[in-house]
Parts: sequence; structure tokens; C-alpha cells
Amino acid sequence: MAAVLVPAAGALGVAPSAWALAGSTPAPAPSSLPAGNSLPGAPTRPASADDPATAAPTTSAPTTSAPTTSAPTSEAPGAPVGAPTSTTPPAPPPSPRPTAPRTHDSQQVRVSLQCAGCGGWDWVAGVGQTRVVGMVLPARAGTPVRILRKAPGAAAYVQVATATTGTSGAFSWTGPMGAVGTSSYQAVVEGAPASAQVARAVVAPSVTMTVPPATDTLKNPPVTGVVSPRIAGIRVRTEVLTPAGWRTSQIGTTRAGGAFTLPLTYGQGTVGVVTVRTAITVPNGVVAASPSRGINRVAVMDPVVRGTVAADVPRTHRAGCPVGPASLRTIDMNHWGFDGRIHRGRLVIRTANVTPILNSFQTAFNGRFPIREMRDASVYGGDDIISMEHDNTNGFNCRRVTGNPYRMSPHSYGTSVDINTVENPYRIPSGVWLPKNGQAYVARTPYRPGMLTPSTPFTKALLGNGFTWLSGFDWQHFQR
Repeated sequence: MAAVLVPAAGALGVAPSAWALAGSTPAPAPSSLPAGNSLPGAPTRPASADDPATAAPTTSAPTTSAPTTSAPTSEAPGAPVGAPTSTTPPAPPPSPRPTAPRTHDSQQVRVSLQCAGCGGWDWVAGVGQTRVVGMVLPARAGTPVRILRKAPGAAAYVQVATATTGTSGAFSWTGPMGAVGTSSYQAVVEGAPASAQVARAVVAPSVTMTVPPATDTLKNPPVTGVVSPRIAGIRVRTEVLTPAGWRTSQIGTTRAGGAFTLPLTYGQGTVGVVTVRTAITVPNGVVAASPSRGINRVAVMDPVVRGTVAADVPRTHRAGCPVGPASLRTIDMNHWGFDGRIHRGRLVIRTANVTPILNSFQTAFNGRFPIREMRDASVYGGDDIISMEHDNTNGFNCRRVTGNPYRMSPHSYGTSVDINTVENPYRIPSGVWLPKNGQAYVARTPYRPGMLTPSTPFTKALLGNGFTWLSGFDWQHFQR
């Protein structure tokens, strides 16, 4: 029988290292293993003369794969052969940040503008002063700061002052308000960038005004406009031109945005052109006024007719009267007065008489026929004698005939009107002329204003519109 060869101890093959497999540098020599031991998983087979394993250690890898690792820079002493090592190289230390040397270029200059002593009239020419305030950072006390200004319309900045910083780095300068227009300012520190430009527009105080060209003289037209500066709370006034000069009429204050609205009360009731302007007084005493305008106060009768209500006739109507408010109409209309002005009056009459009354009174108005007063007799308690003494032109009045208590007056039906009762007196059945203060007008000549005669246009208009005139003893009375 042929002899069986047994491999000598230590003749088993050892897997090459990762460095050897990578083909870089030769693998280090394997460590010695104890006799009779074998690598895990190594096959055991009979020795053969043709088996290369009997001549030299094998170089084939074991069945278990070696872990793939990056080559270490060195092996730790005593580490097992083929043991994995760390693959992350140590992080380099952080590089220090370069620090620029501190110079003036690191300084910052900040600046802003204030209106000093303006009292709400900010940036108005002639009011207060301009204050430049700022800060230099980092703070250095005693740093000189040049204040530059570019005037309205100028091409370049000009130095106007030098300020010095305090311990906090703050500085300020106060100077004149400057001309109307936009002025720009800058602050400059030697060796540092200039501050940002700051600008303010200085405005001239002014007032604009709008008025209607014409108005009913008894109405107060609105005068509107805008004040510059456009802020709320500025006192504004309307002024009218009189022979003695400009006279204040109304005073008000501006709303937000400088707008205002004031009524024009001057000249109410007069006919003609009123010259008006609006004005403000600036804190420095300067008066700023709008251009003047003329408002034509015109004479118009402007009648308004409506149904009569109980409140219109509280003392001239009562239960049991022949007609009530539903059969009457209340007319509000303008009329000329003995003072040469326009006044507003009221007449209560029967509905059917509205048009004839309006036609007749329009003739009187156009001819400037004067009427002293025109009111419902309720203001005199419905007493006809007292109403006559006040020279009151009136219509409806539920009462007896004055001087004849047995007969209802046609005024109770709203069909009659008494006009200018002093200038046109009434003789009662006893022969007494009323009112007492109308005795001078019993004689119908000479003619005096307010008298009704056959040739008076007002008389002709009333007669032409169907009214009957009780002339001869009741010069004031017309009925239809």
C-alpha cells in the first residue's frame, strides 16, 4: 500500500492581506498558528505528490471574503492580521478668520432731519428751524462732523456747519429753515463714508379757495379750499372786502389734508357782489391769503309751497273753524323789506288761491315793493289788532270780523290776505281807523313806500288775478 502523506504542521495556506489583493505593496508575513489548527472553513484532503499544497502554501482566498477597507497608514501593534481599521482621516483644525485692522472705514454715519420750533407747522417757510441730528458709530467723543447742504436747485453740496460728537457718538446742528423747495443734507466724518442723503421739501404757506359765482342772497354759500401745509387744525378764515378794508366773516379749522369748508354769511339779504378771500396767519405773523373772488348775491323770490300742518297754524286754527289745514297751503317765499334787503316770509292761504297769490307777489317782488313782515298771525296769538300793529302781512286766520263780532271774517276760509296793515289801515264799522300806529296813512296822499293805490303794480296784479280790493275803508284787504 502506498504511504499516505500528511501535511506538515503550518503548511496550510493563509489568505493574503487586503493590500496584497489590491496589488499595491506586499502583504506582511502571516502570524504563526498553533500546530493542528486550521483556518475556519479550510478543506482537509489527502496529500498528493501532484498537489501544489505540498510544495508551497496556497495563495487562494478562503471561502469567507475579507472585508474591503482603505489602507491604514500603520497597523496598531498586536492587532490581528486582516482586522478592519478606521477609514475616516482626522479632520484638520479650523483655519483662523483673518481680522482686518480697524480703520476709519469701519465707522458709520447716520443722520436725520427735524423741524425745530415749528409748532405743528412743519417745513413751512419762515416757521421754525432745520435741525440735523445724527450718530457716528462706533462712538468716539470729540469726532468732528461736517454738515453739508444742497440748496433747492443747486448742483453740489456746500458745508454749512461743523458739529462734534458727544460720548455716545451723537451730534446735532440747528440752522435756518432754508428757501422754499427741496433741500438735501449729508454728514461727513474724515476718513469714513458719508451718511446717506436726507431731504425735506420746504413749502410756502398758501390758501386756495372755490366759491359759487352766484347765490340766492338769503342762502349762505359754502366757501371751500385747501391750506398748505396740508395738515388738520389750522385756523382759517373768510374775509370780505369792505370800504374799511378786509373784514373777517367766518373762522374755522382745516380737516385732514388741509381742506376746509366755511359758510359765507356776510351780505345775507343784500343784493350785489361780495368780494371774498380766505386767509391764514402763520406763527411768524405773515398772512397768507387766497386770490379774491366775487360772489353775486341775487334777489329771487324762491317760493316753496307745501301742505299746511297744524304746527303752521297753532293759534289761527281751532276746532269748529270753517276749513282745516287740509284745505290750506303754506307758502314760504322771499320779499323785499323796507330796509332794502331781502327777507323770508310765510303766507297760509286756501289751496285754490296758490297760483293767483304767487303771480301777484312775484309782480310785487320784481318791482321791489316793500313788505314789513309776513307771518302767520299765530305769533301774535291770532289777535288781528296786535298783528296789524306789527304791520304784518297775513292770510288765514279763523276769527270774527274785527269790529263786528257777529260775522266770520273771510280770513277764516283762507281766501283773504291783508298787506302792510300800517301803511294801509282799516276802518271798523264804528268809524275808528286801525291800527293806531297807522293813522298817518289814513290820508292816501302823498304816496309813501308800502302803500297800495290803484296805480301800484302790486294792486294791479292782485286785481288782475281775480282778487277784490275793499278800497276806501279797508286798504289792506284783498279777497278771492
